[in-house]
Formats: sequence, structure tokens, C-alpha cells
Amino acid sequence: MHIVFFDIDQTLADGKKVPDSAKEALKILRANGDLVFLCTGRNIGYVRNNFADYADGFITNNGRLAYYKEEVIFSAPVEKETVKELLYRLRKLHAGAVFHSLNRGHYEGPEELYGPITATGDPGYIDQGVDEEKDYYNLDVSFKDKAHAQAIEEALKDLCVWNPHGPHPSADLTVIGVDKGDALKAVAKHFKVRREDTYAFGDGINDIVMIKAAGHGIAMGNAFKETKEAAEYVTDKINEDGVYNGLKHYGLLSKKEEVILETKRLVLRPWEASDAEACFKYAKDPQVGPAAGWPAHRNIEESKEIIEKVLRVPETYAIVLKETGEAIGSISLHFHSDLAEKDDEAELGYWLGVPHWGKGIMTEAGKRILAHGFQDLHLERIWAGYYEGNERSRRVQEKLGFRYVRTTEGLEVRQMQEFRTGHSNLLTKEDWLKTKPVTPSYIPPKTGD
Repeated sequence: MHIVFFDIDQTLADGKKVPDSAKEALKILRANGDLVFLCTGRNIGYVRNNFADYADGFITNNGRLAYYKEEVIFSAPVEKETVKELLYRLRKLHAGAVFHSLNRGHYEGPEELYGPITATGDPGYIDQGVDEEKDYYNLDVSFKDKAHAQAIEEALKDLCVWNPHGPHPSADLTVIGVDKGDALKAVAKHFKVRREDTYAFGDGINDIVMIKAAGHGIAMGNAFKETKEAAEYVTDKINEDGVYNGLKHYGLLSKKEEVILETKRLVLRPWEASDAEACFKYAKDPQVGPAAGWPAHRNIEESKEIIEKVLRVPETYAIVLKETGEAIGSISLHFHSDLAEKDDEAELGYWLGVPHWGKGIMTEAGKRILAHGFQDLHLERIWAGYYEGNERSRRVQEKLGFRYVRTTEGLEVRQMQEFRTGHSNLLTKEDWLKTKPVTPSYIPPKTGD
């Protein structure tokens, strides 16, 4: 697995517009099982509102916060004494400044500079007034003219790295001590990914640390001179397919061959957009999704979207009846989940349409995907879990050979907006081999006859 990190402004997006070639590149990356993280000086609200569909995680506030899905996996607020010193110097210079907390911006400065700085964020994001006791992660400044900007940059050069917003009379500041490079390293460590398997794309001065921290640093063709000099490779400009061509240069856009698994009655294959009608037919039943922790589908359009964003990922398969060719459920191996944290383990997930319950179909599909996981993917452990009361899921796991490990109370089920009791089970490769012997693909010839 690789992790690819992208700055947003003038690297991945021009304003809020992502070039079509970059969209296609990110889609291929994620379909191949690689992770995409967006790295920006902006706040998490802005990133999620505008770019959530393009990434698995986000590094925000110039590296002081990192998120994987909804979880904060790295946090490093600016020291309180540094915040006070920054405020002191900015007030002396009559500069405008927005200090960013976890979810809000807080303005300090002259009234005439308030308007220009609010134009850089979403409406309603910025409040008036800075509370020195809050946790802040980075800041933006606004200024009257070029001379005013130079004075602010000079006054803060021992505390911050200055990153101007092009012709706009503002700049974002990385407070020295923690930066995008530190967050990149923290994310790679979290996922146990080697440095040589990390890639970083950027254009700005504040991207240099990220480019140097990655195993492979790529500067956009429109990047600052200093950023290009720090990079291992310089790709094309943002609107000249820079992201796509940069990824292609490193061989990251070769589409992996789709895996198809078979049993006596079933085909397990990747989900397709054409499966939306069948998916909705079964997933709309309130007996299916809620038991597994997700709400019933409301319409075919929702099913189409879920196929595209959730089900069209590596090692997730539609369960298809050979007899009819219809997708009747789903089965998957999830990596780096709440249960499966290590590289050599995965978590089994599944659901099946109600008319097909009680026919041994899920057990049949489960045995095939377990063989795939242990033999083809070389996993050592496969986890499975179920919520209290889901007896059907429990019986499937028992039939597949899983052994009870633990019970956890008060588990948050985000999609259902509730808390439940969950049970976790485990099947090791060692235990699986006792009941499922493997025929070697290659048997060495005998010697010494």
C-alpha cells in the first residue's frame, strides 16, 4: 500500500475546481488500495465541505491536525505562550489575523481588514475575537499592501513560515515547530507504511517540508522556485494534467486486475454501477442494514452512490447467484479497520438479501473469501464482529470457525447515531489450516533418489 499526499490550492484544485484528469487519477489510486490524504493550511470544515469525495483522510491547519475518515489521528495545537506572542506582534503592526481552532476561525485586528480575510473561507466560519486560552492550530493574516505584508513577514519570521495567497491580500502561516512534514510522518506511522511508499505533491513554500518528508516529493509545474528545487520530480502545471502525469511517472496509475472468486453456486466479483437496482432491492429492507450498523437505502440513486463510494473498493465483492446473475449481497475484507490494525490482518464484513437467508449462501461465500484472504493475500488473522442481538451474523461466524475474543460495550455506531454492545471474533491462519489444507501451487522435485 502507498499513501499519496496532496496540497489542495494550486496543486489538486484551482479554487474549488479539481481537474477531471486529477479526479480520474485519485479514483484509480483508491481503487488500487492506496490511500489519499489532502494536506492544507485550511480547516477541516472547508476541506470536508468541498473535497471530501476525493480522499480517505486529511491533514489540515498546516500539519497540526490529521484525520482518517472521522477520527483525529494526530493533533498538535500551538503552545499558548506562542499564541500570546503572535497576538502581541500582530496588534503592534495593526495586522488582521484569523486564529483557527478545531472547527472555527477567530478574527483579531482592524475592521477594514476583516472583509478580505473572511473571503478566504466559507461563509459564517469566522467569529470576532480571540480567546488566548483556546487551542489554536494555525493562522491566516491580512494586510493593507505589499509594504504592510513585508513588515508582518519580517516581524514573525522567527515564529512562522509565510505562505502568500497569490494576489489576494492575505497569507497563511505555519507556526514553526510542527508542519505538514510532521503530520505526514505521523500518518505513515499510523498505517505502518514505509517512507519509500509515501508520495507528496505540492506547489507552495509551506509544502517544502512535506515534499522533503515523503519518500518521493513532487512539485507542480506552477510551484514556487524553492519548492521545485526541493522536489525529487517536477510534474506539469495543475491545469495541464500535473497530478495525473506525476502519478503516471511513478507508475501508480496501473489499474490492478479485478479479482473474481467462484463457488458452486456463487460468483464473487467487484460491484458495478449496473448493480444499483439489485442493491436497492435488498438493501432497502430494514432487516438488513440496521443490524449491521447502516441505515436502509432510501432509493436507487442512493444505492448507486454507495456502490461508487463505498462498495467499489479493493476486496469488496458483490455476491452473485450463478443461476440468475443477480447481486444479492456483499462480502468484503477491510484493512486498517477498528478491529484489524496490522498489515497482515483484515476484518470480514458481509450482508445478504432477506429472501436468500437460511440457504447456506453466506457461509459458502465466507469460506471462499477466507481462502482468498489466507492463501492469496497471505493474511495471518481475519477478524469479524457483530452487534448484540444479531444472531444470524453470530451463527455465520461460528460456522466459519471464528473464535470469541471480547465484548465491548458503548460502541458508537455513527451511521445509526446510537451506541451498541459489540462482540469480536478471530480466525487465525493456523486455525484455518487445521480445517482447510492448502495444496501448494509448486511442489519441488525429490532429490537423492
